Amino acid sequence: MTPATLLDRLAPKLGLQAIRFESRPKFGKKYWLRANDEISVRALFKDALLDGVMGCDPQAGWSVEKSGRWLFVYRHGKSLAPQALPSFWSSAHKIANLFLTPH
Repeated sequence: MTPATLLDRLAPKLGLQAIRFESRPKFGKKYWLRANDEISVRALFKDALLDGVMGCDPQAGWSVEKSGRWLFVYRHGKSLAPQALPSFWSSAHKIANLFLTPH
């Protein structure tokens, strides 16, 4: 899951498709979601998870990646001032918990 960009609008012309949710079109405008196993992703990304992600610091542009047992939550290409680190950690932790807590 990465923030949607203008380049993502060109992706369908190249044969790349994002996973979209009809119940939450704003999520699809804000985030580009892709995975090898769309069925499993749809099982995880219930409305509560989508709403939770959209509610966590909506201006931050969060990226979330999973590899094996690892979950990475970050803001690609963004720098932080030292005093902003506690707020960043709090928001990243909230997003991680959305993925790690059953809904």
